[in-house]
Amino acid sequence: MAARDSYRGSQNHSHRSDSSGYSGRQSNSSYSSDRQSRHSSGSGHSSGQGRPSSGSSRSSGNYSGSSRGSGQRRFNDEPRESTLNELTSHLHAIDGRSYAAYKAIVGRYRSPLGWVLYIDRIQPDPYAPPTAIRVVLPLALTGADARLTGFTPRLTGADARLTGANETLTEANEPLTGANSHLTASPTRAVALRDYLARTLRELLKGQAISIAPAGQEILERSSVNLHETWQDDFSTPAFNAPGPYLELRLRWSLPAFGREIAGRQAARNLNLDLARAIASLDLRESELGAEAWKHCQVAEDHAALQEILVERGWVAFLADGANLARRSGVSQLPLEGGVPLTAPETLAQTVQLPHAGVVRGTAIPAGVTVIAGGGYHGKSTLLKRHCPGHLPAYPR
Repeated sequence: MAARDSYRGSQNHSHRSDSSGYSGRQSNSSYSSDRQSRHSSGSGHSSGQGRPSSGSSRSSGNYSGSSRGSGQRRFNDEPRESTLNELTSHLHAIDGRSYAAYKAIVGRYRSPLGWVLYIDRIQPDPYAPPTAIRVVLPLALTGADARLTGFTPRLTGADARLTGANETLTEANEPLTGANSHLTASPTRAVALRDYLARTLRELLKGQAISIAPAGQEILERSSVNLHETWQDDFSTPAFNAPGPYLELRLRWSLPAFGREIAGRQAARNLNLDLARAIASLDLRESELGAEAWKHCQVAEDHAALQEILVERGWVAFLADGANLARRSGVSQLPLEGGVPLTAPETLAQTVQLPHAGVVRGTAIPAGVTVIAGGGYHGKSTLLKRHCPGHLPAYPR
C-alpha cells in the first residue's frame, strides 16, 4: 500500500533509481505535463528539458532518465523491443502509477524459454475490453510431431513409421516409396490440432487474468491459434533464430489495477507465473496430452471421411450407434450423464468404413422425406437438434 500511496497527489517524491531505467524526481502532474509538452512540440523531447547529459544518462524500454541534477524523465510511446525480464522490472517500476502508464509496455519481449510475447494494444482503463497480446513460439517446443501438423521435414528413408503411432501415416494411406516422399498431414488434422491447443490453453488459464476465446462443442478453424511456416514482424531484428513452423496464440489480458492505479507486481506475476506455466504445459510429448491431441485429430479426419461417404451414398445424415445425443440442459452443449445411447433400427441400419474408427454401424437417413415419430420425451427433438450441427466434427469427450 505504501508503494501505491507514494504516487498519489501532485507532490514531488524522493529520488529513486532502479534497473528499469528510472531516475530523478517525478510526480504524476509533472509526468502528464511532460507528455503534453512532448506531443505539442512534435518531437520526442520536451523543449529544453530532459536532455541527457554525458556520462550520467540511462535509458531502458520507453523511459530514459537524464542526469541526477536535472531530475527529469521522458516518456516514449514507441513499441519496445526487449526481454521478458526487463518487462518484469518495468512493471515493478510503474507499480502504483496512473493506469495510462501501461501504454509504455506495447512491444515485443523475448522469453528465456524460447517464446516471444507481443503486446499489441493496451486497454485505456481497467473497465475497458482486455488488452490484446500474442505469444509466438516454435512448434517444436510443444512436441507436436508429423501426426499432428502439416509441416514436416523431408524423409530420408523408405521406412516412415512413427514411434508411438503404430501405423504408417500418409495423406493417401499409401506406403512411402523413397527418400523424395513427404510425410504430410491433412489440412483437417492441422485445424484439429489448433482447436485442441486452444481448448487446452483455456483450461490451463482458467480463472486467470490472461485468457483465450472459449470453444464450443464443434472442432473449428479458430483464429485464436494459428500455424505459420515462417514468422516475420515489423521490428528491425528477427524474433527467432530457430526454424519454423511457428505457433501463434492470440490472448486477452485484463491488466490488473487498484482502482485506476497500476498493479505492476501483480501484472508481472500474470506473465512470469500464469502465462509461463501454461505455455510450458503445452507439451504434447507428455503421454496424456499427446494421446488426447492425436484422438482429436482422428475424430476430425473420420468426420471428413464420413462427409464424403454421405455424398457418395446419397445420405443426408449418419448417426453412429452408442451416440449420446441428449444434453444436460437446453443451454448446455455437454452430454447428459446416464443418457440412453442411440441404437439404429434395422430398417435404417448401415455400416461405414472410417480411416481411424474402422467399421462403424449407425442410422443412415436417406435423402427425401423422413418422418420421426414417437411418444413424449422419446428424443424426437433431441435427435433433430443434434442433427443440425452434424456437418461439423464434434469434440470427443
